[in-house]
Amino acid sequence: MYKHLDAFLLVSRCWNNHDLAVAHKMSVERAIHILREVRRSGGKALARRANVLLQEIVKKQADMELTG
Repeated sequence: MYKHLDAFLLVSRCWNNHDLAVAHKMSVERAIHILREVRRSGGKALARRANVLLQEIVKKQADMELTG
């Protein structure tokens, strides 16, 4: 459980801090992969939070692709 919590917190911190994302090599693809893993294996509350963050990341990616 702690492994999934740590992974979620890392993605969350990287999502809010570009320099930290670069330092941890946190690409969008890697973040999505980690959050999907947390959704499957984390507890119920953590899975909900991972799902919300995952949807936010996907929405922002889609918006960026539309605006080019």
